[in-house]
Formats: sequence, C-alpha cells, structure tokens
Amino acid sequence: MNPFDDPAVAERYEQWSSGHGRRADRLEKRLLAQLLEDFPGASTVLDVGCGTGHFTRWMASRGLSVTGLDISEAMLSEARVRNGLRYVTGDAQSLPFGERKFDVATMMTTLEFLPDPSSALTELVCEKLQPV
Repeated sequence: MNPFDDPAVAERYEQWSSGHGRRADRLEKRLLAQLLEDFPGASTVLDVGCGTGHFTRWMASRGLSVTGLDISEAMLSEARVRNGLRYVTGDAQSLPFGERKFDVATMMTTLEFLPDPSSALTELVCEKLQPV
C-alpha cells in the first residue's frame, strides 16, 4: 500500500515544509534554483512525484511552465485544491507523455519511493526530455 494514497497524509503533507522542515525546504529550493540556472533556455518542466505540488507551485512562481505528475490521486487532489496548475496522474517509470515534451524534469524526494529508480531515470533521460 502506498502511504501517500491516504487523503489524511496528503492533507498534512504541506505542513512539514512550513514547520519542522522549513530549513530543509529553504535549502532544497536554493539548490533547485541553482540547478535550474544551468538550463537558461528551459521553459517547460515536468515535476515527477510532485505530491501536493509544493515545488511545482514554486517553479511556476519563477515563470516556468510546469506540469506536475504523481501516481497518488490523494496527493494530486490536494495539489489541485491549492492552485490551477496542470497535474497529471502517472507513473514515473512509464510517463504518459510524448517524447521530448519537456526541457527539464525534477524529482524532488521521489527516487527513494520508487521500486526501480533506474527505470524512472531512464524513462526521463532517454525518452522524454528534449535537448536544451
């Protein structure tokens, strides 16, 4: 069973980044901002394992066109309540998009929850990202 399928978990998920995880959130965003600077021509982002859309919203606030993807409907429901960005149900290991649709992709705290992280990385790098 996926613990993120529980609506109660999804509802509380955002609280971590504004409470005990505030410092980690700041550091993660700082690092993500630095990494995104390495792709100055990038305008479209796929946020794989977006959960409640915490980083999806943050990237959109920086002017990027972001699509959030998650396998958990409970997490996506919470994300949709928080804003009107594009959220898609899907599996990181078999992305429901055509090839070369996004400039860059992010996986913030995602790989550790996947049964086969290498297949998800292969799916992203070899099939879905366009050269920047």
